[in-house]
Amino acid sequence: MSLGIIDESTDSISIGTVLKLTESAIKRDAILAAINIALQIKGESLSLYVYDTVKGPNDTDRVKELNVGYDAYGSRIPCKAV
Repeated sequence: MSLGIIDESTDSISIGTVLKLTESAIKRDAILAAINIALQIKGESLSLYVYDTVKGPNDTDRVKELNVGYDAYGSRIPCKAV
């Protein structure tokens, strides 16, 4: 299930999805929310991922919160990992 565009700025776009994974080794299913952030910084293109297991397609608040952070200058940027 697509979450669509989660966030967008002049130098980035974040697109999310929720998917069901089957873990055959332990015979169980997991639901995963994932966000891909395409980001342009100082002429370099980056592709970052944020993901978390969720209870269902509507349980995506936590992964969406992980998507946005701030740099050392207080500017809003996608993904706290940057």
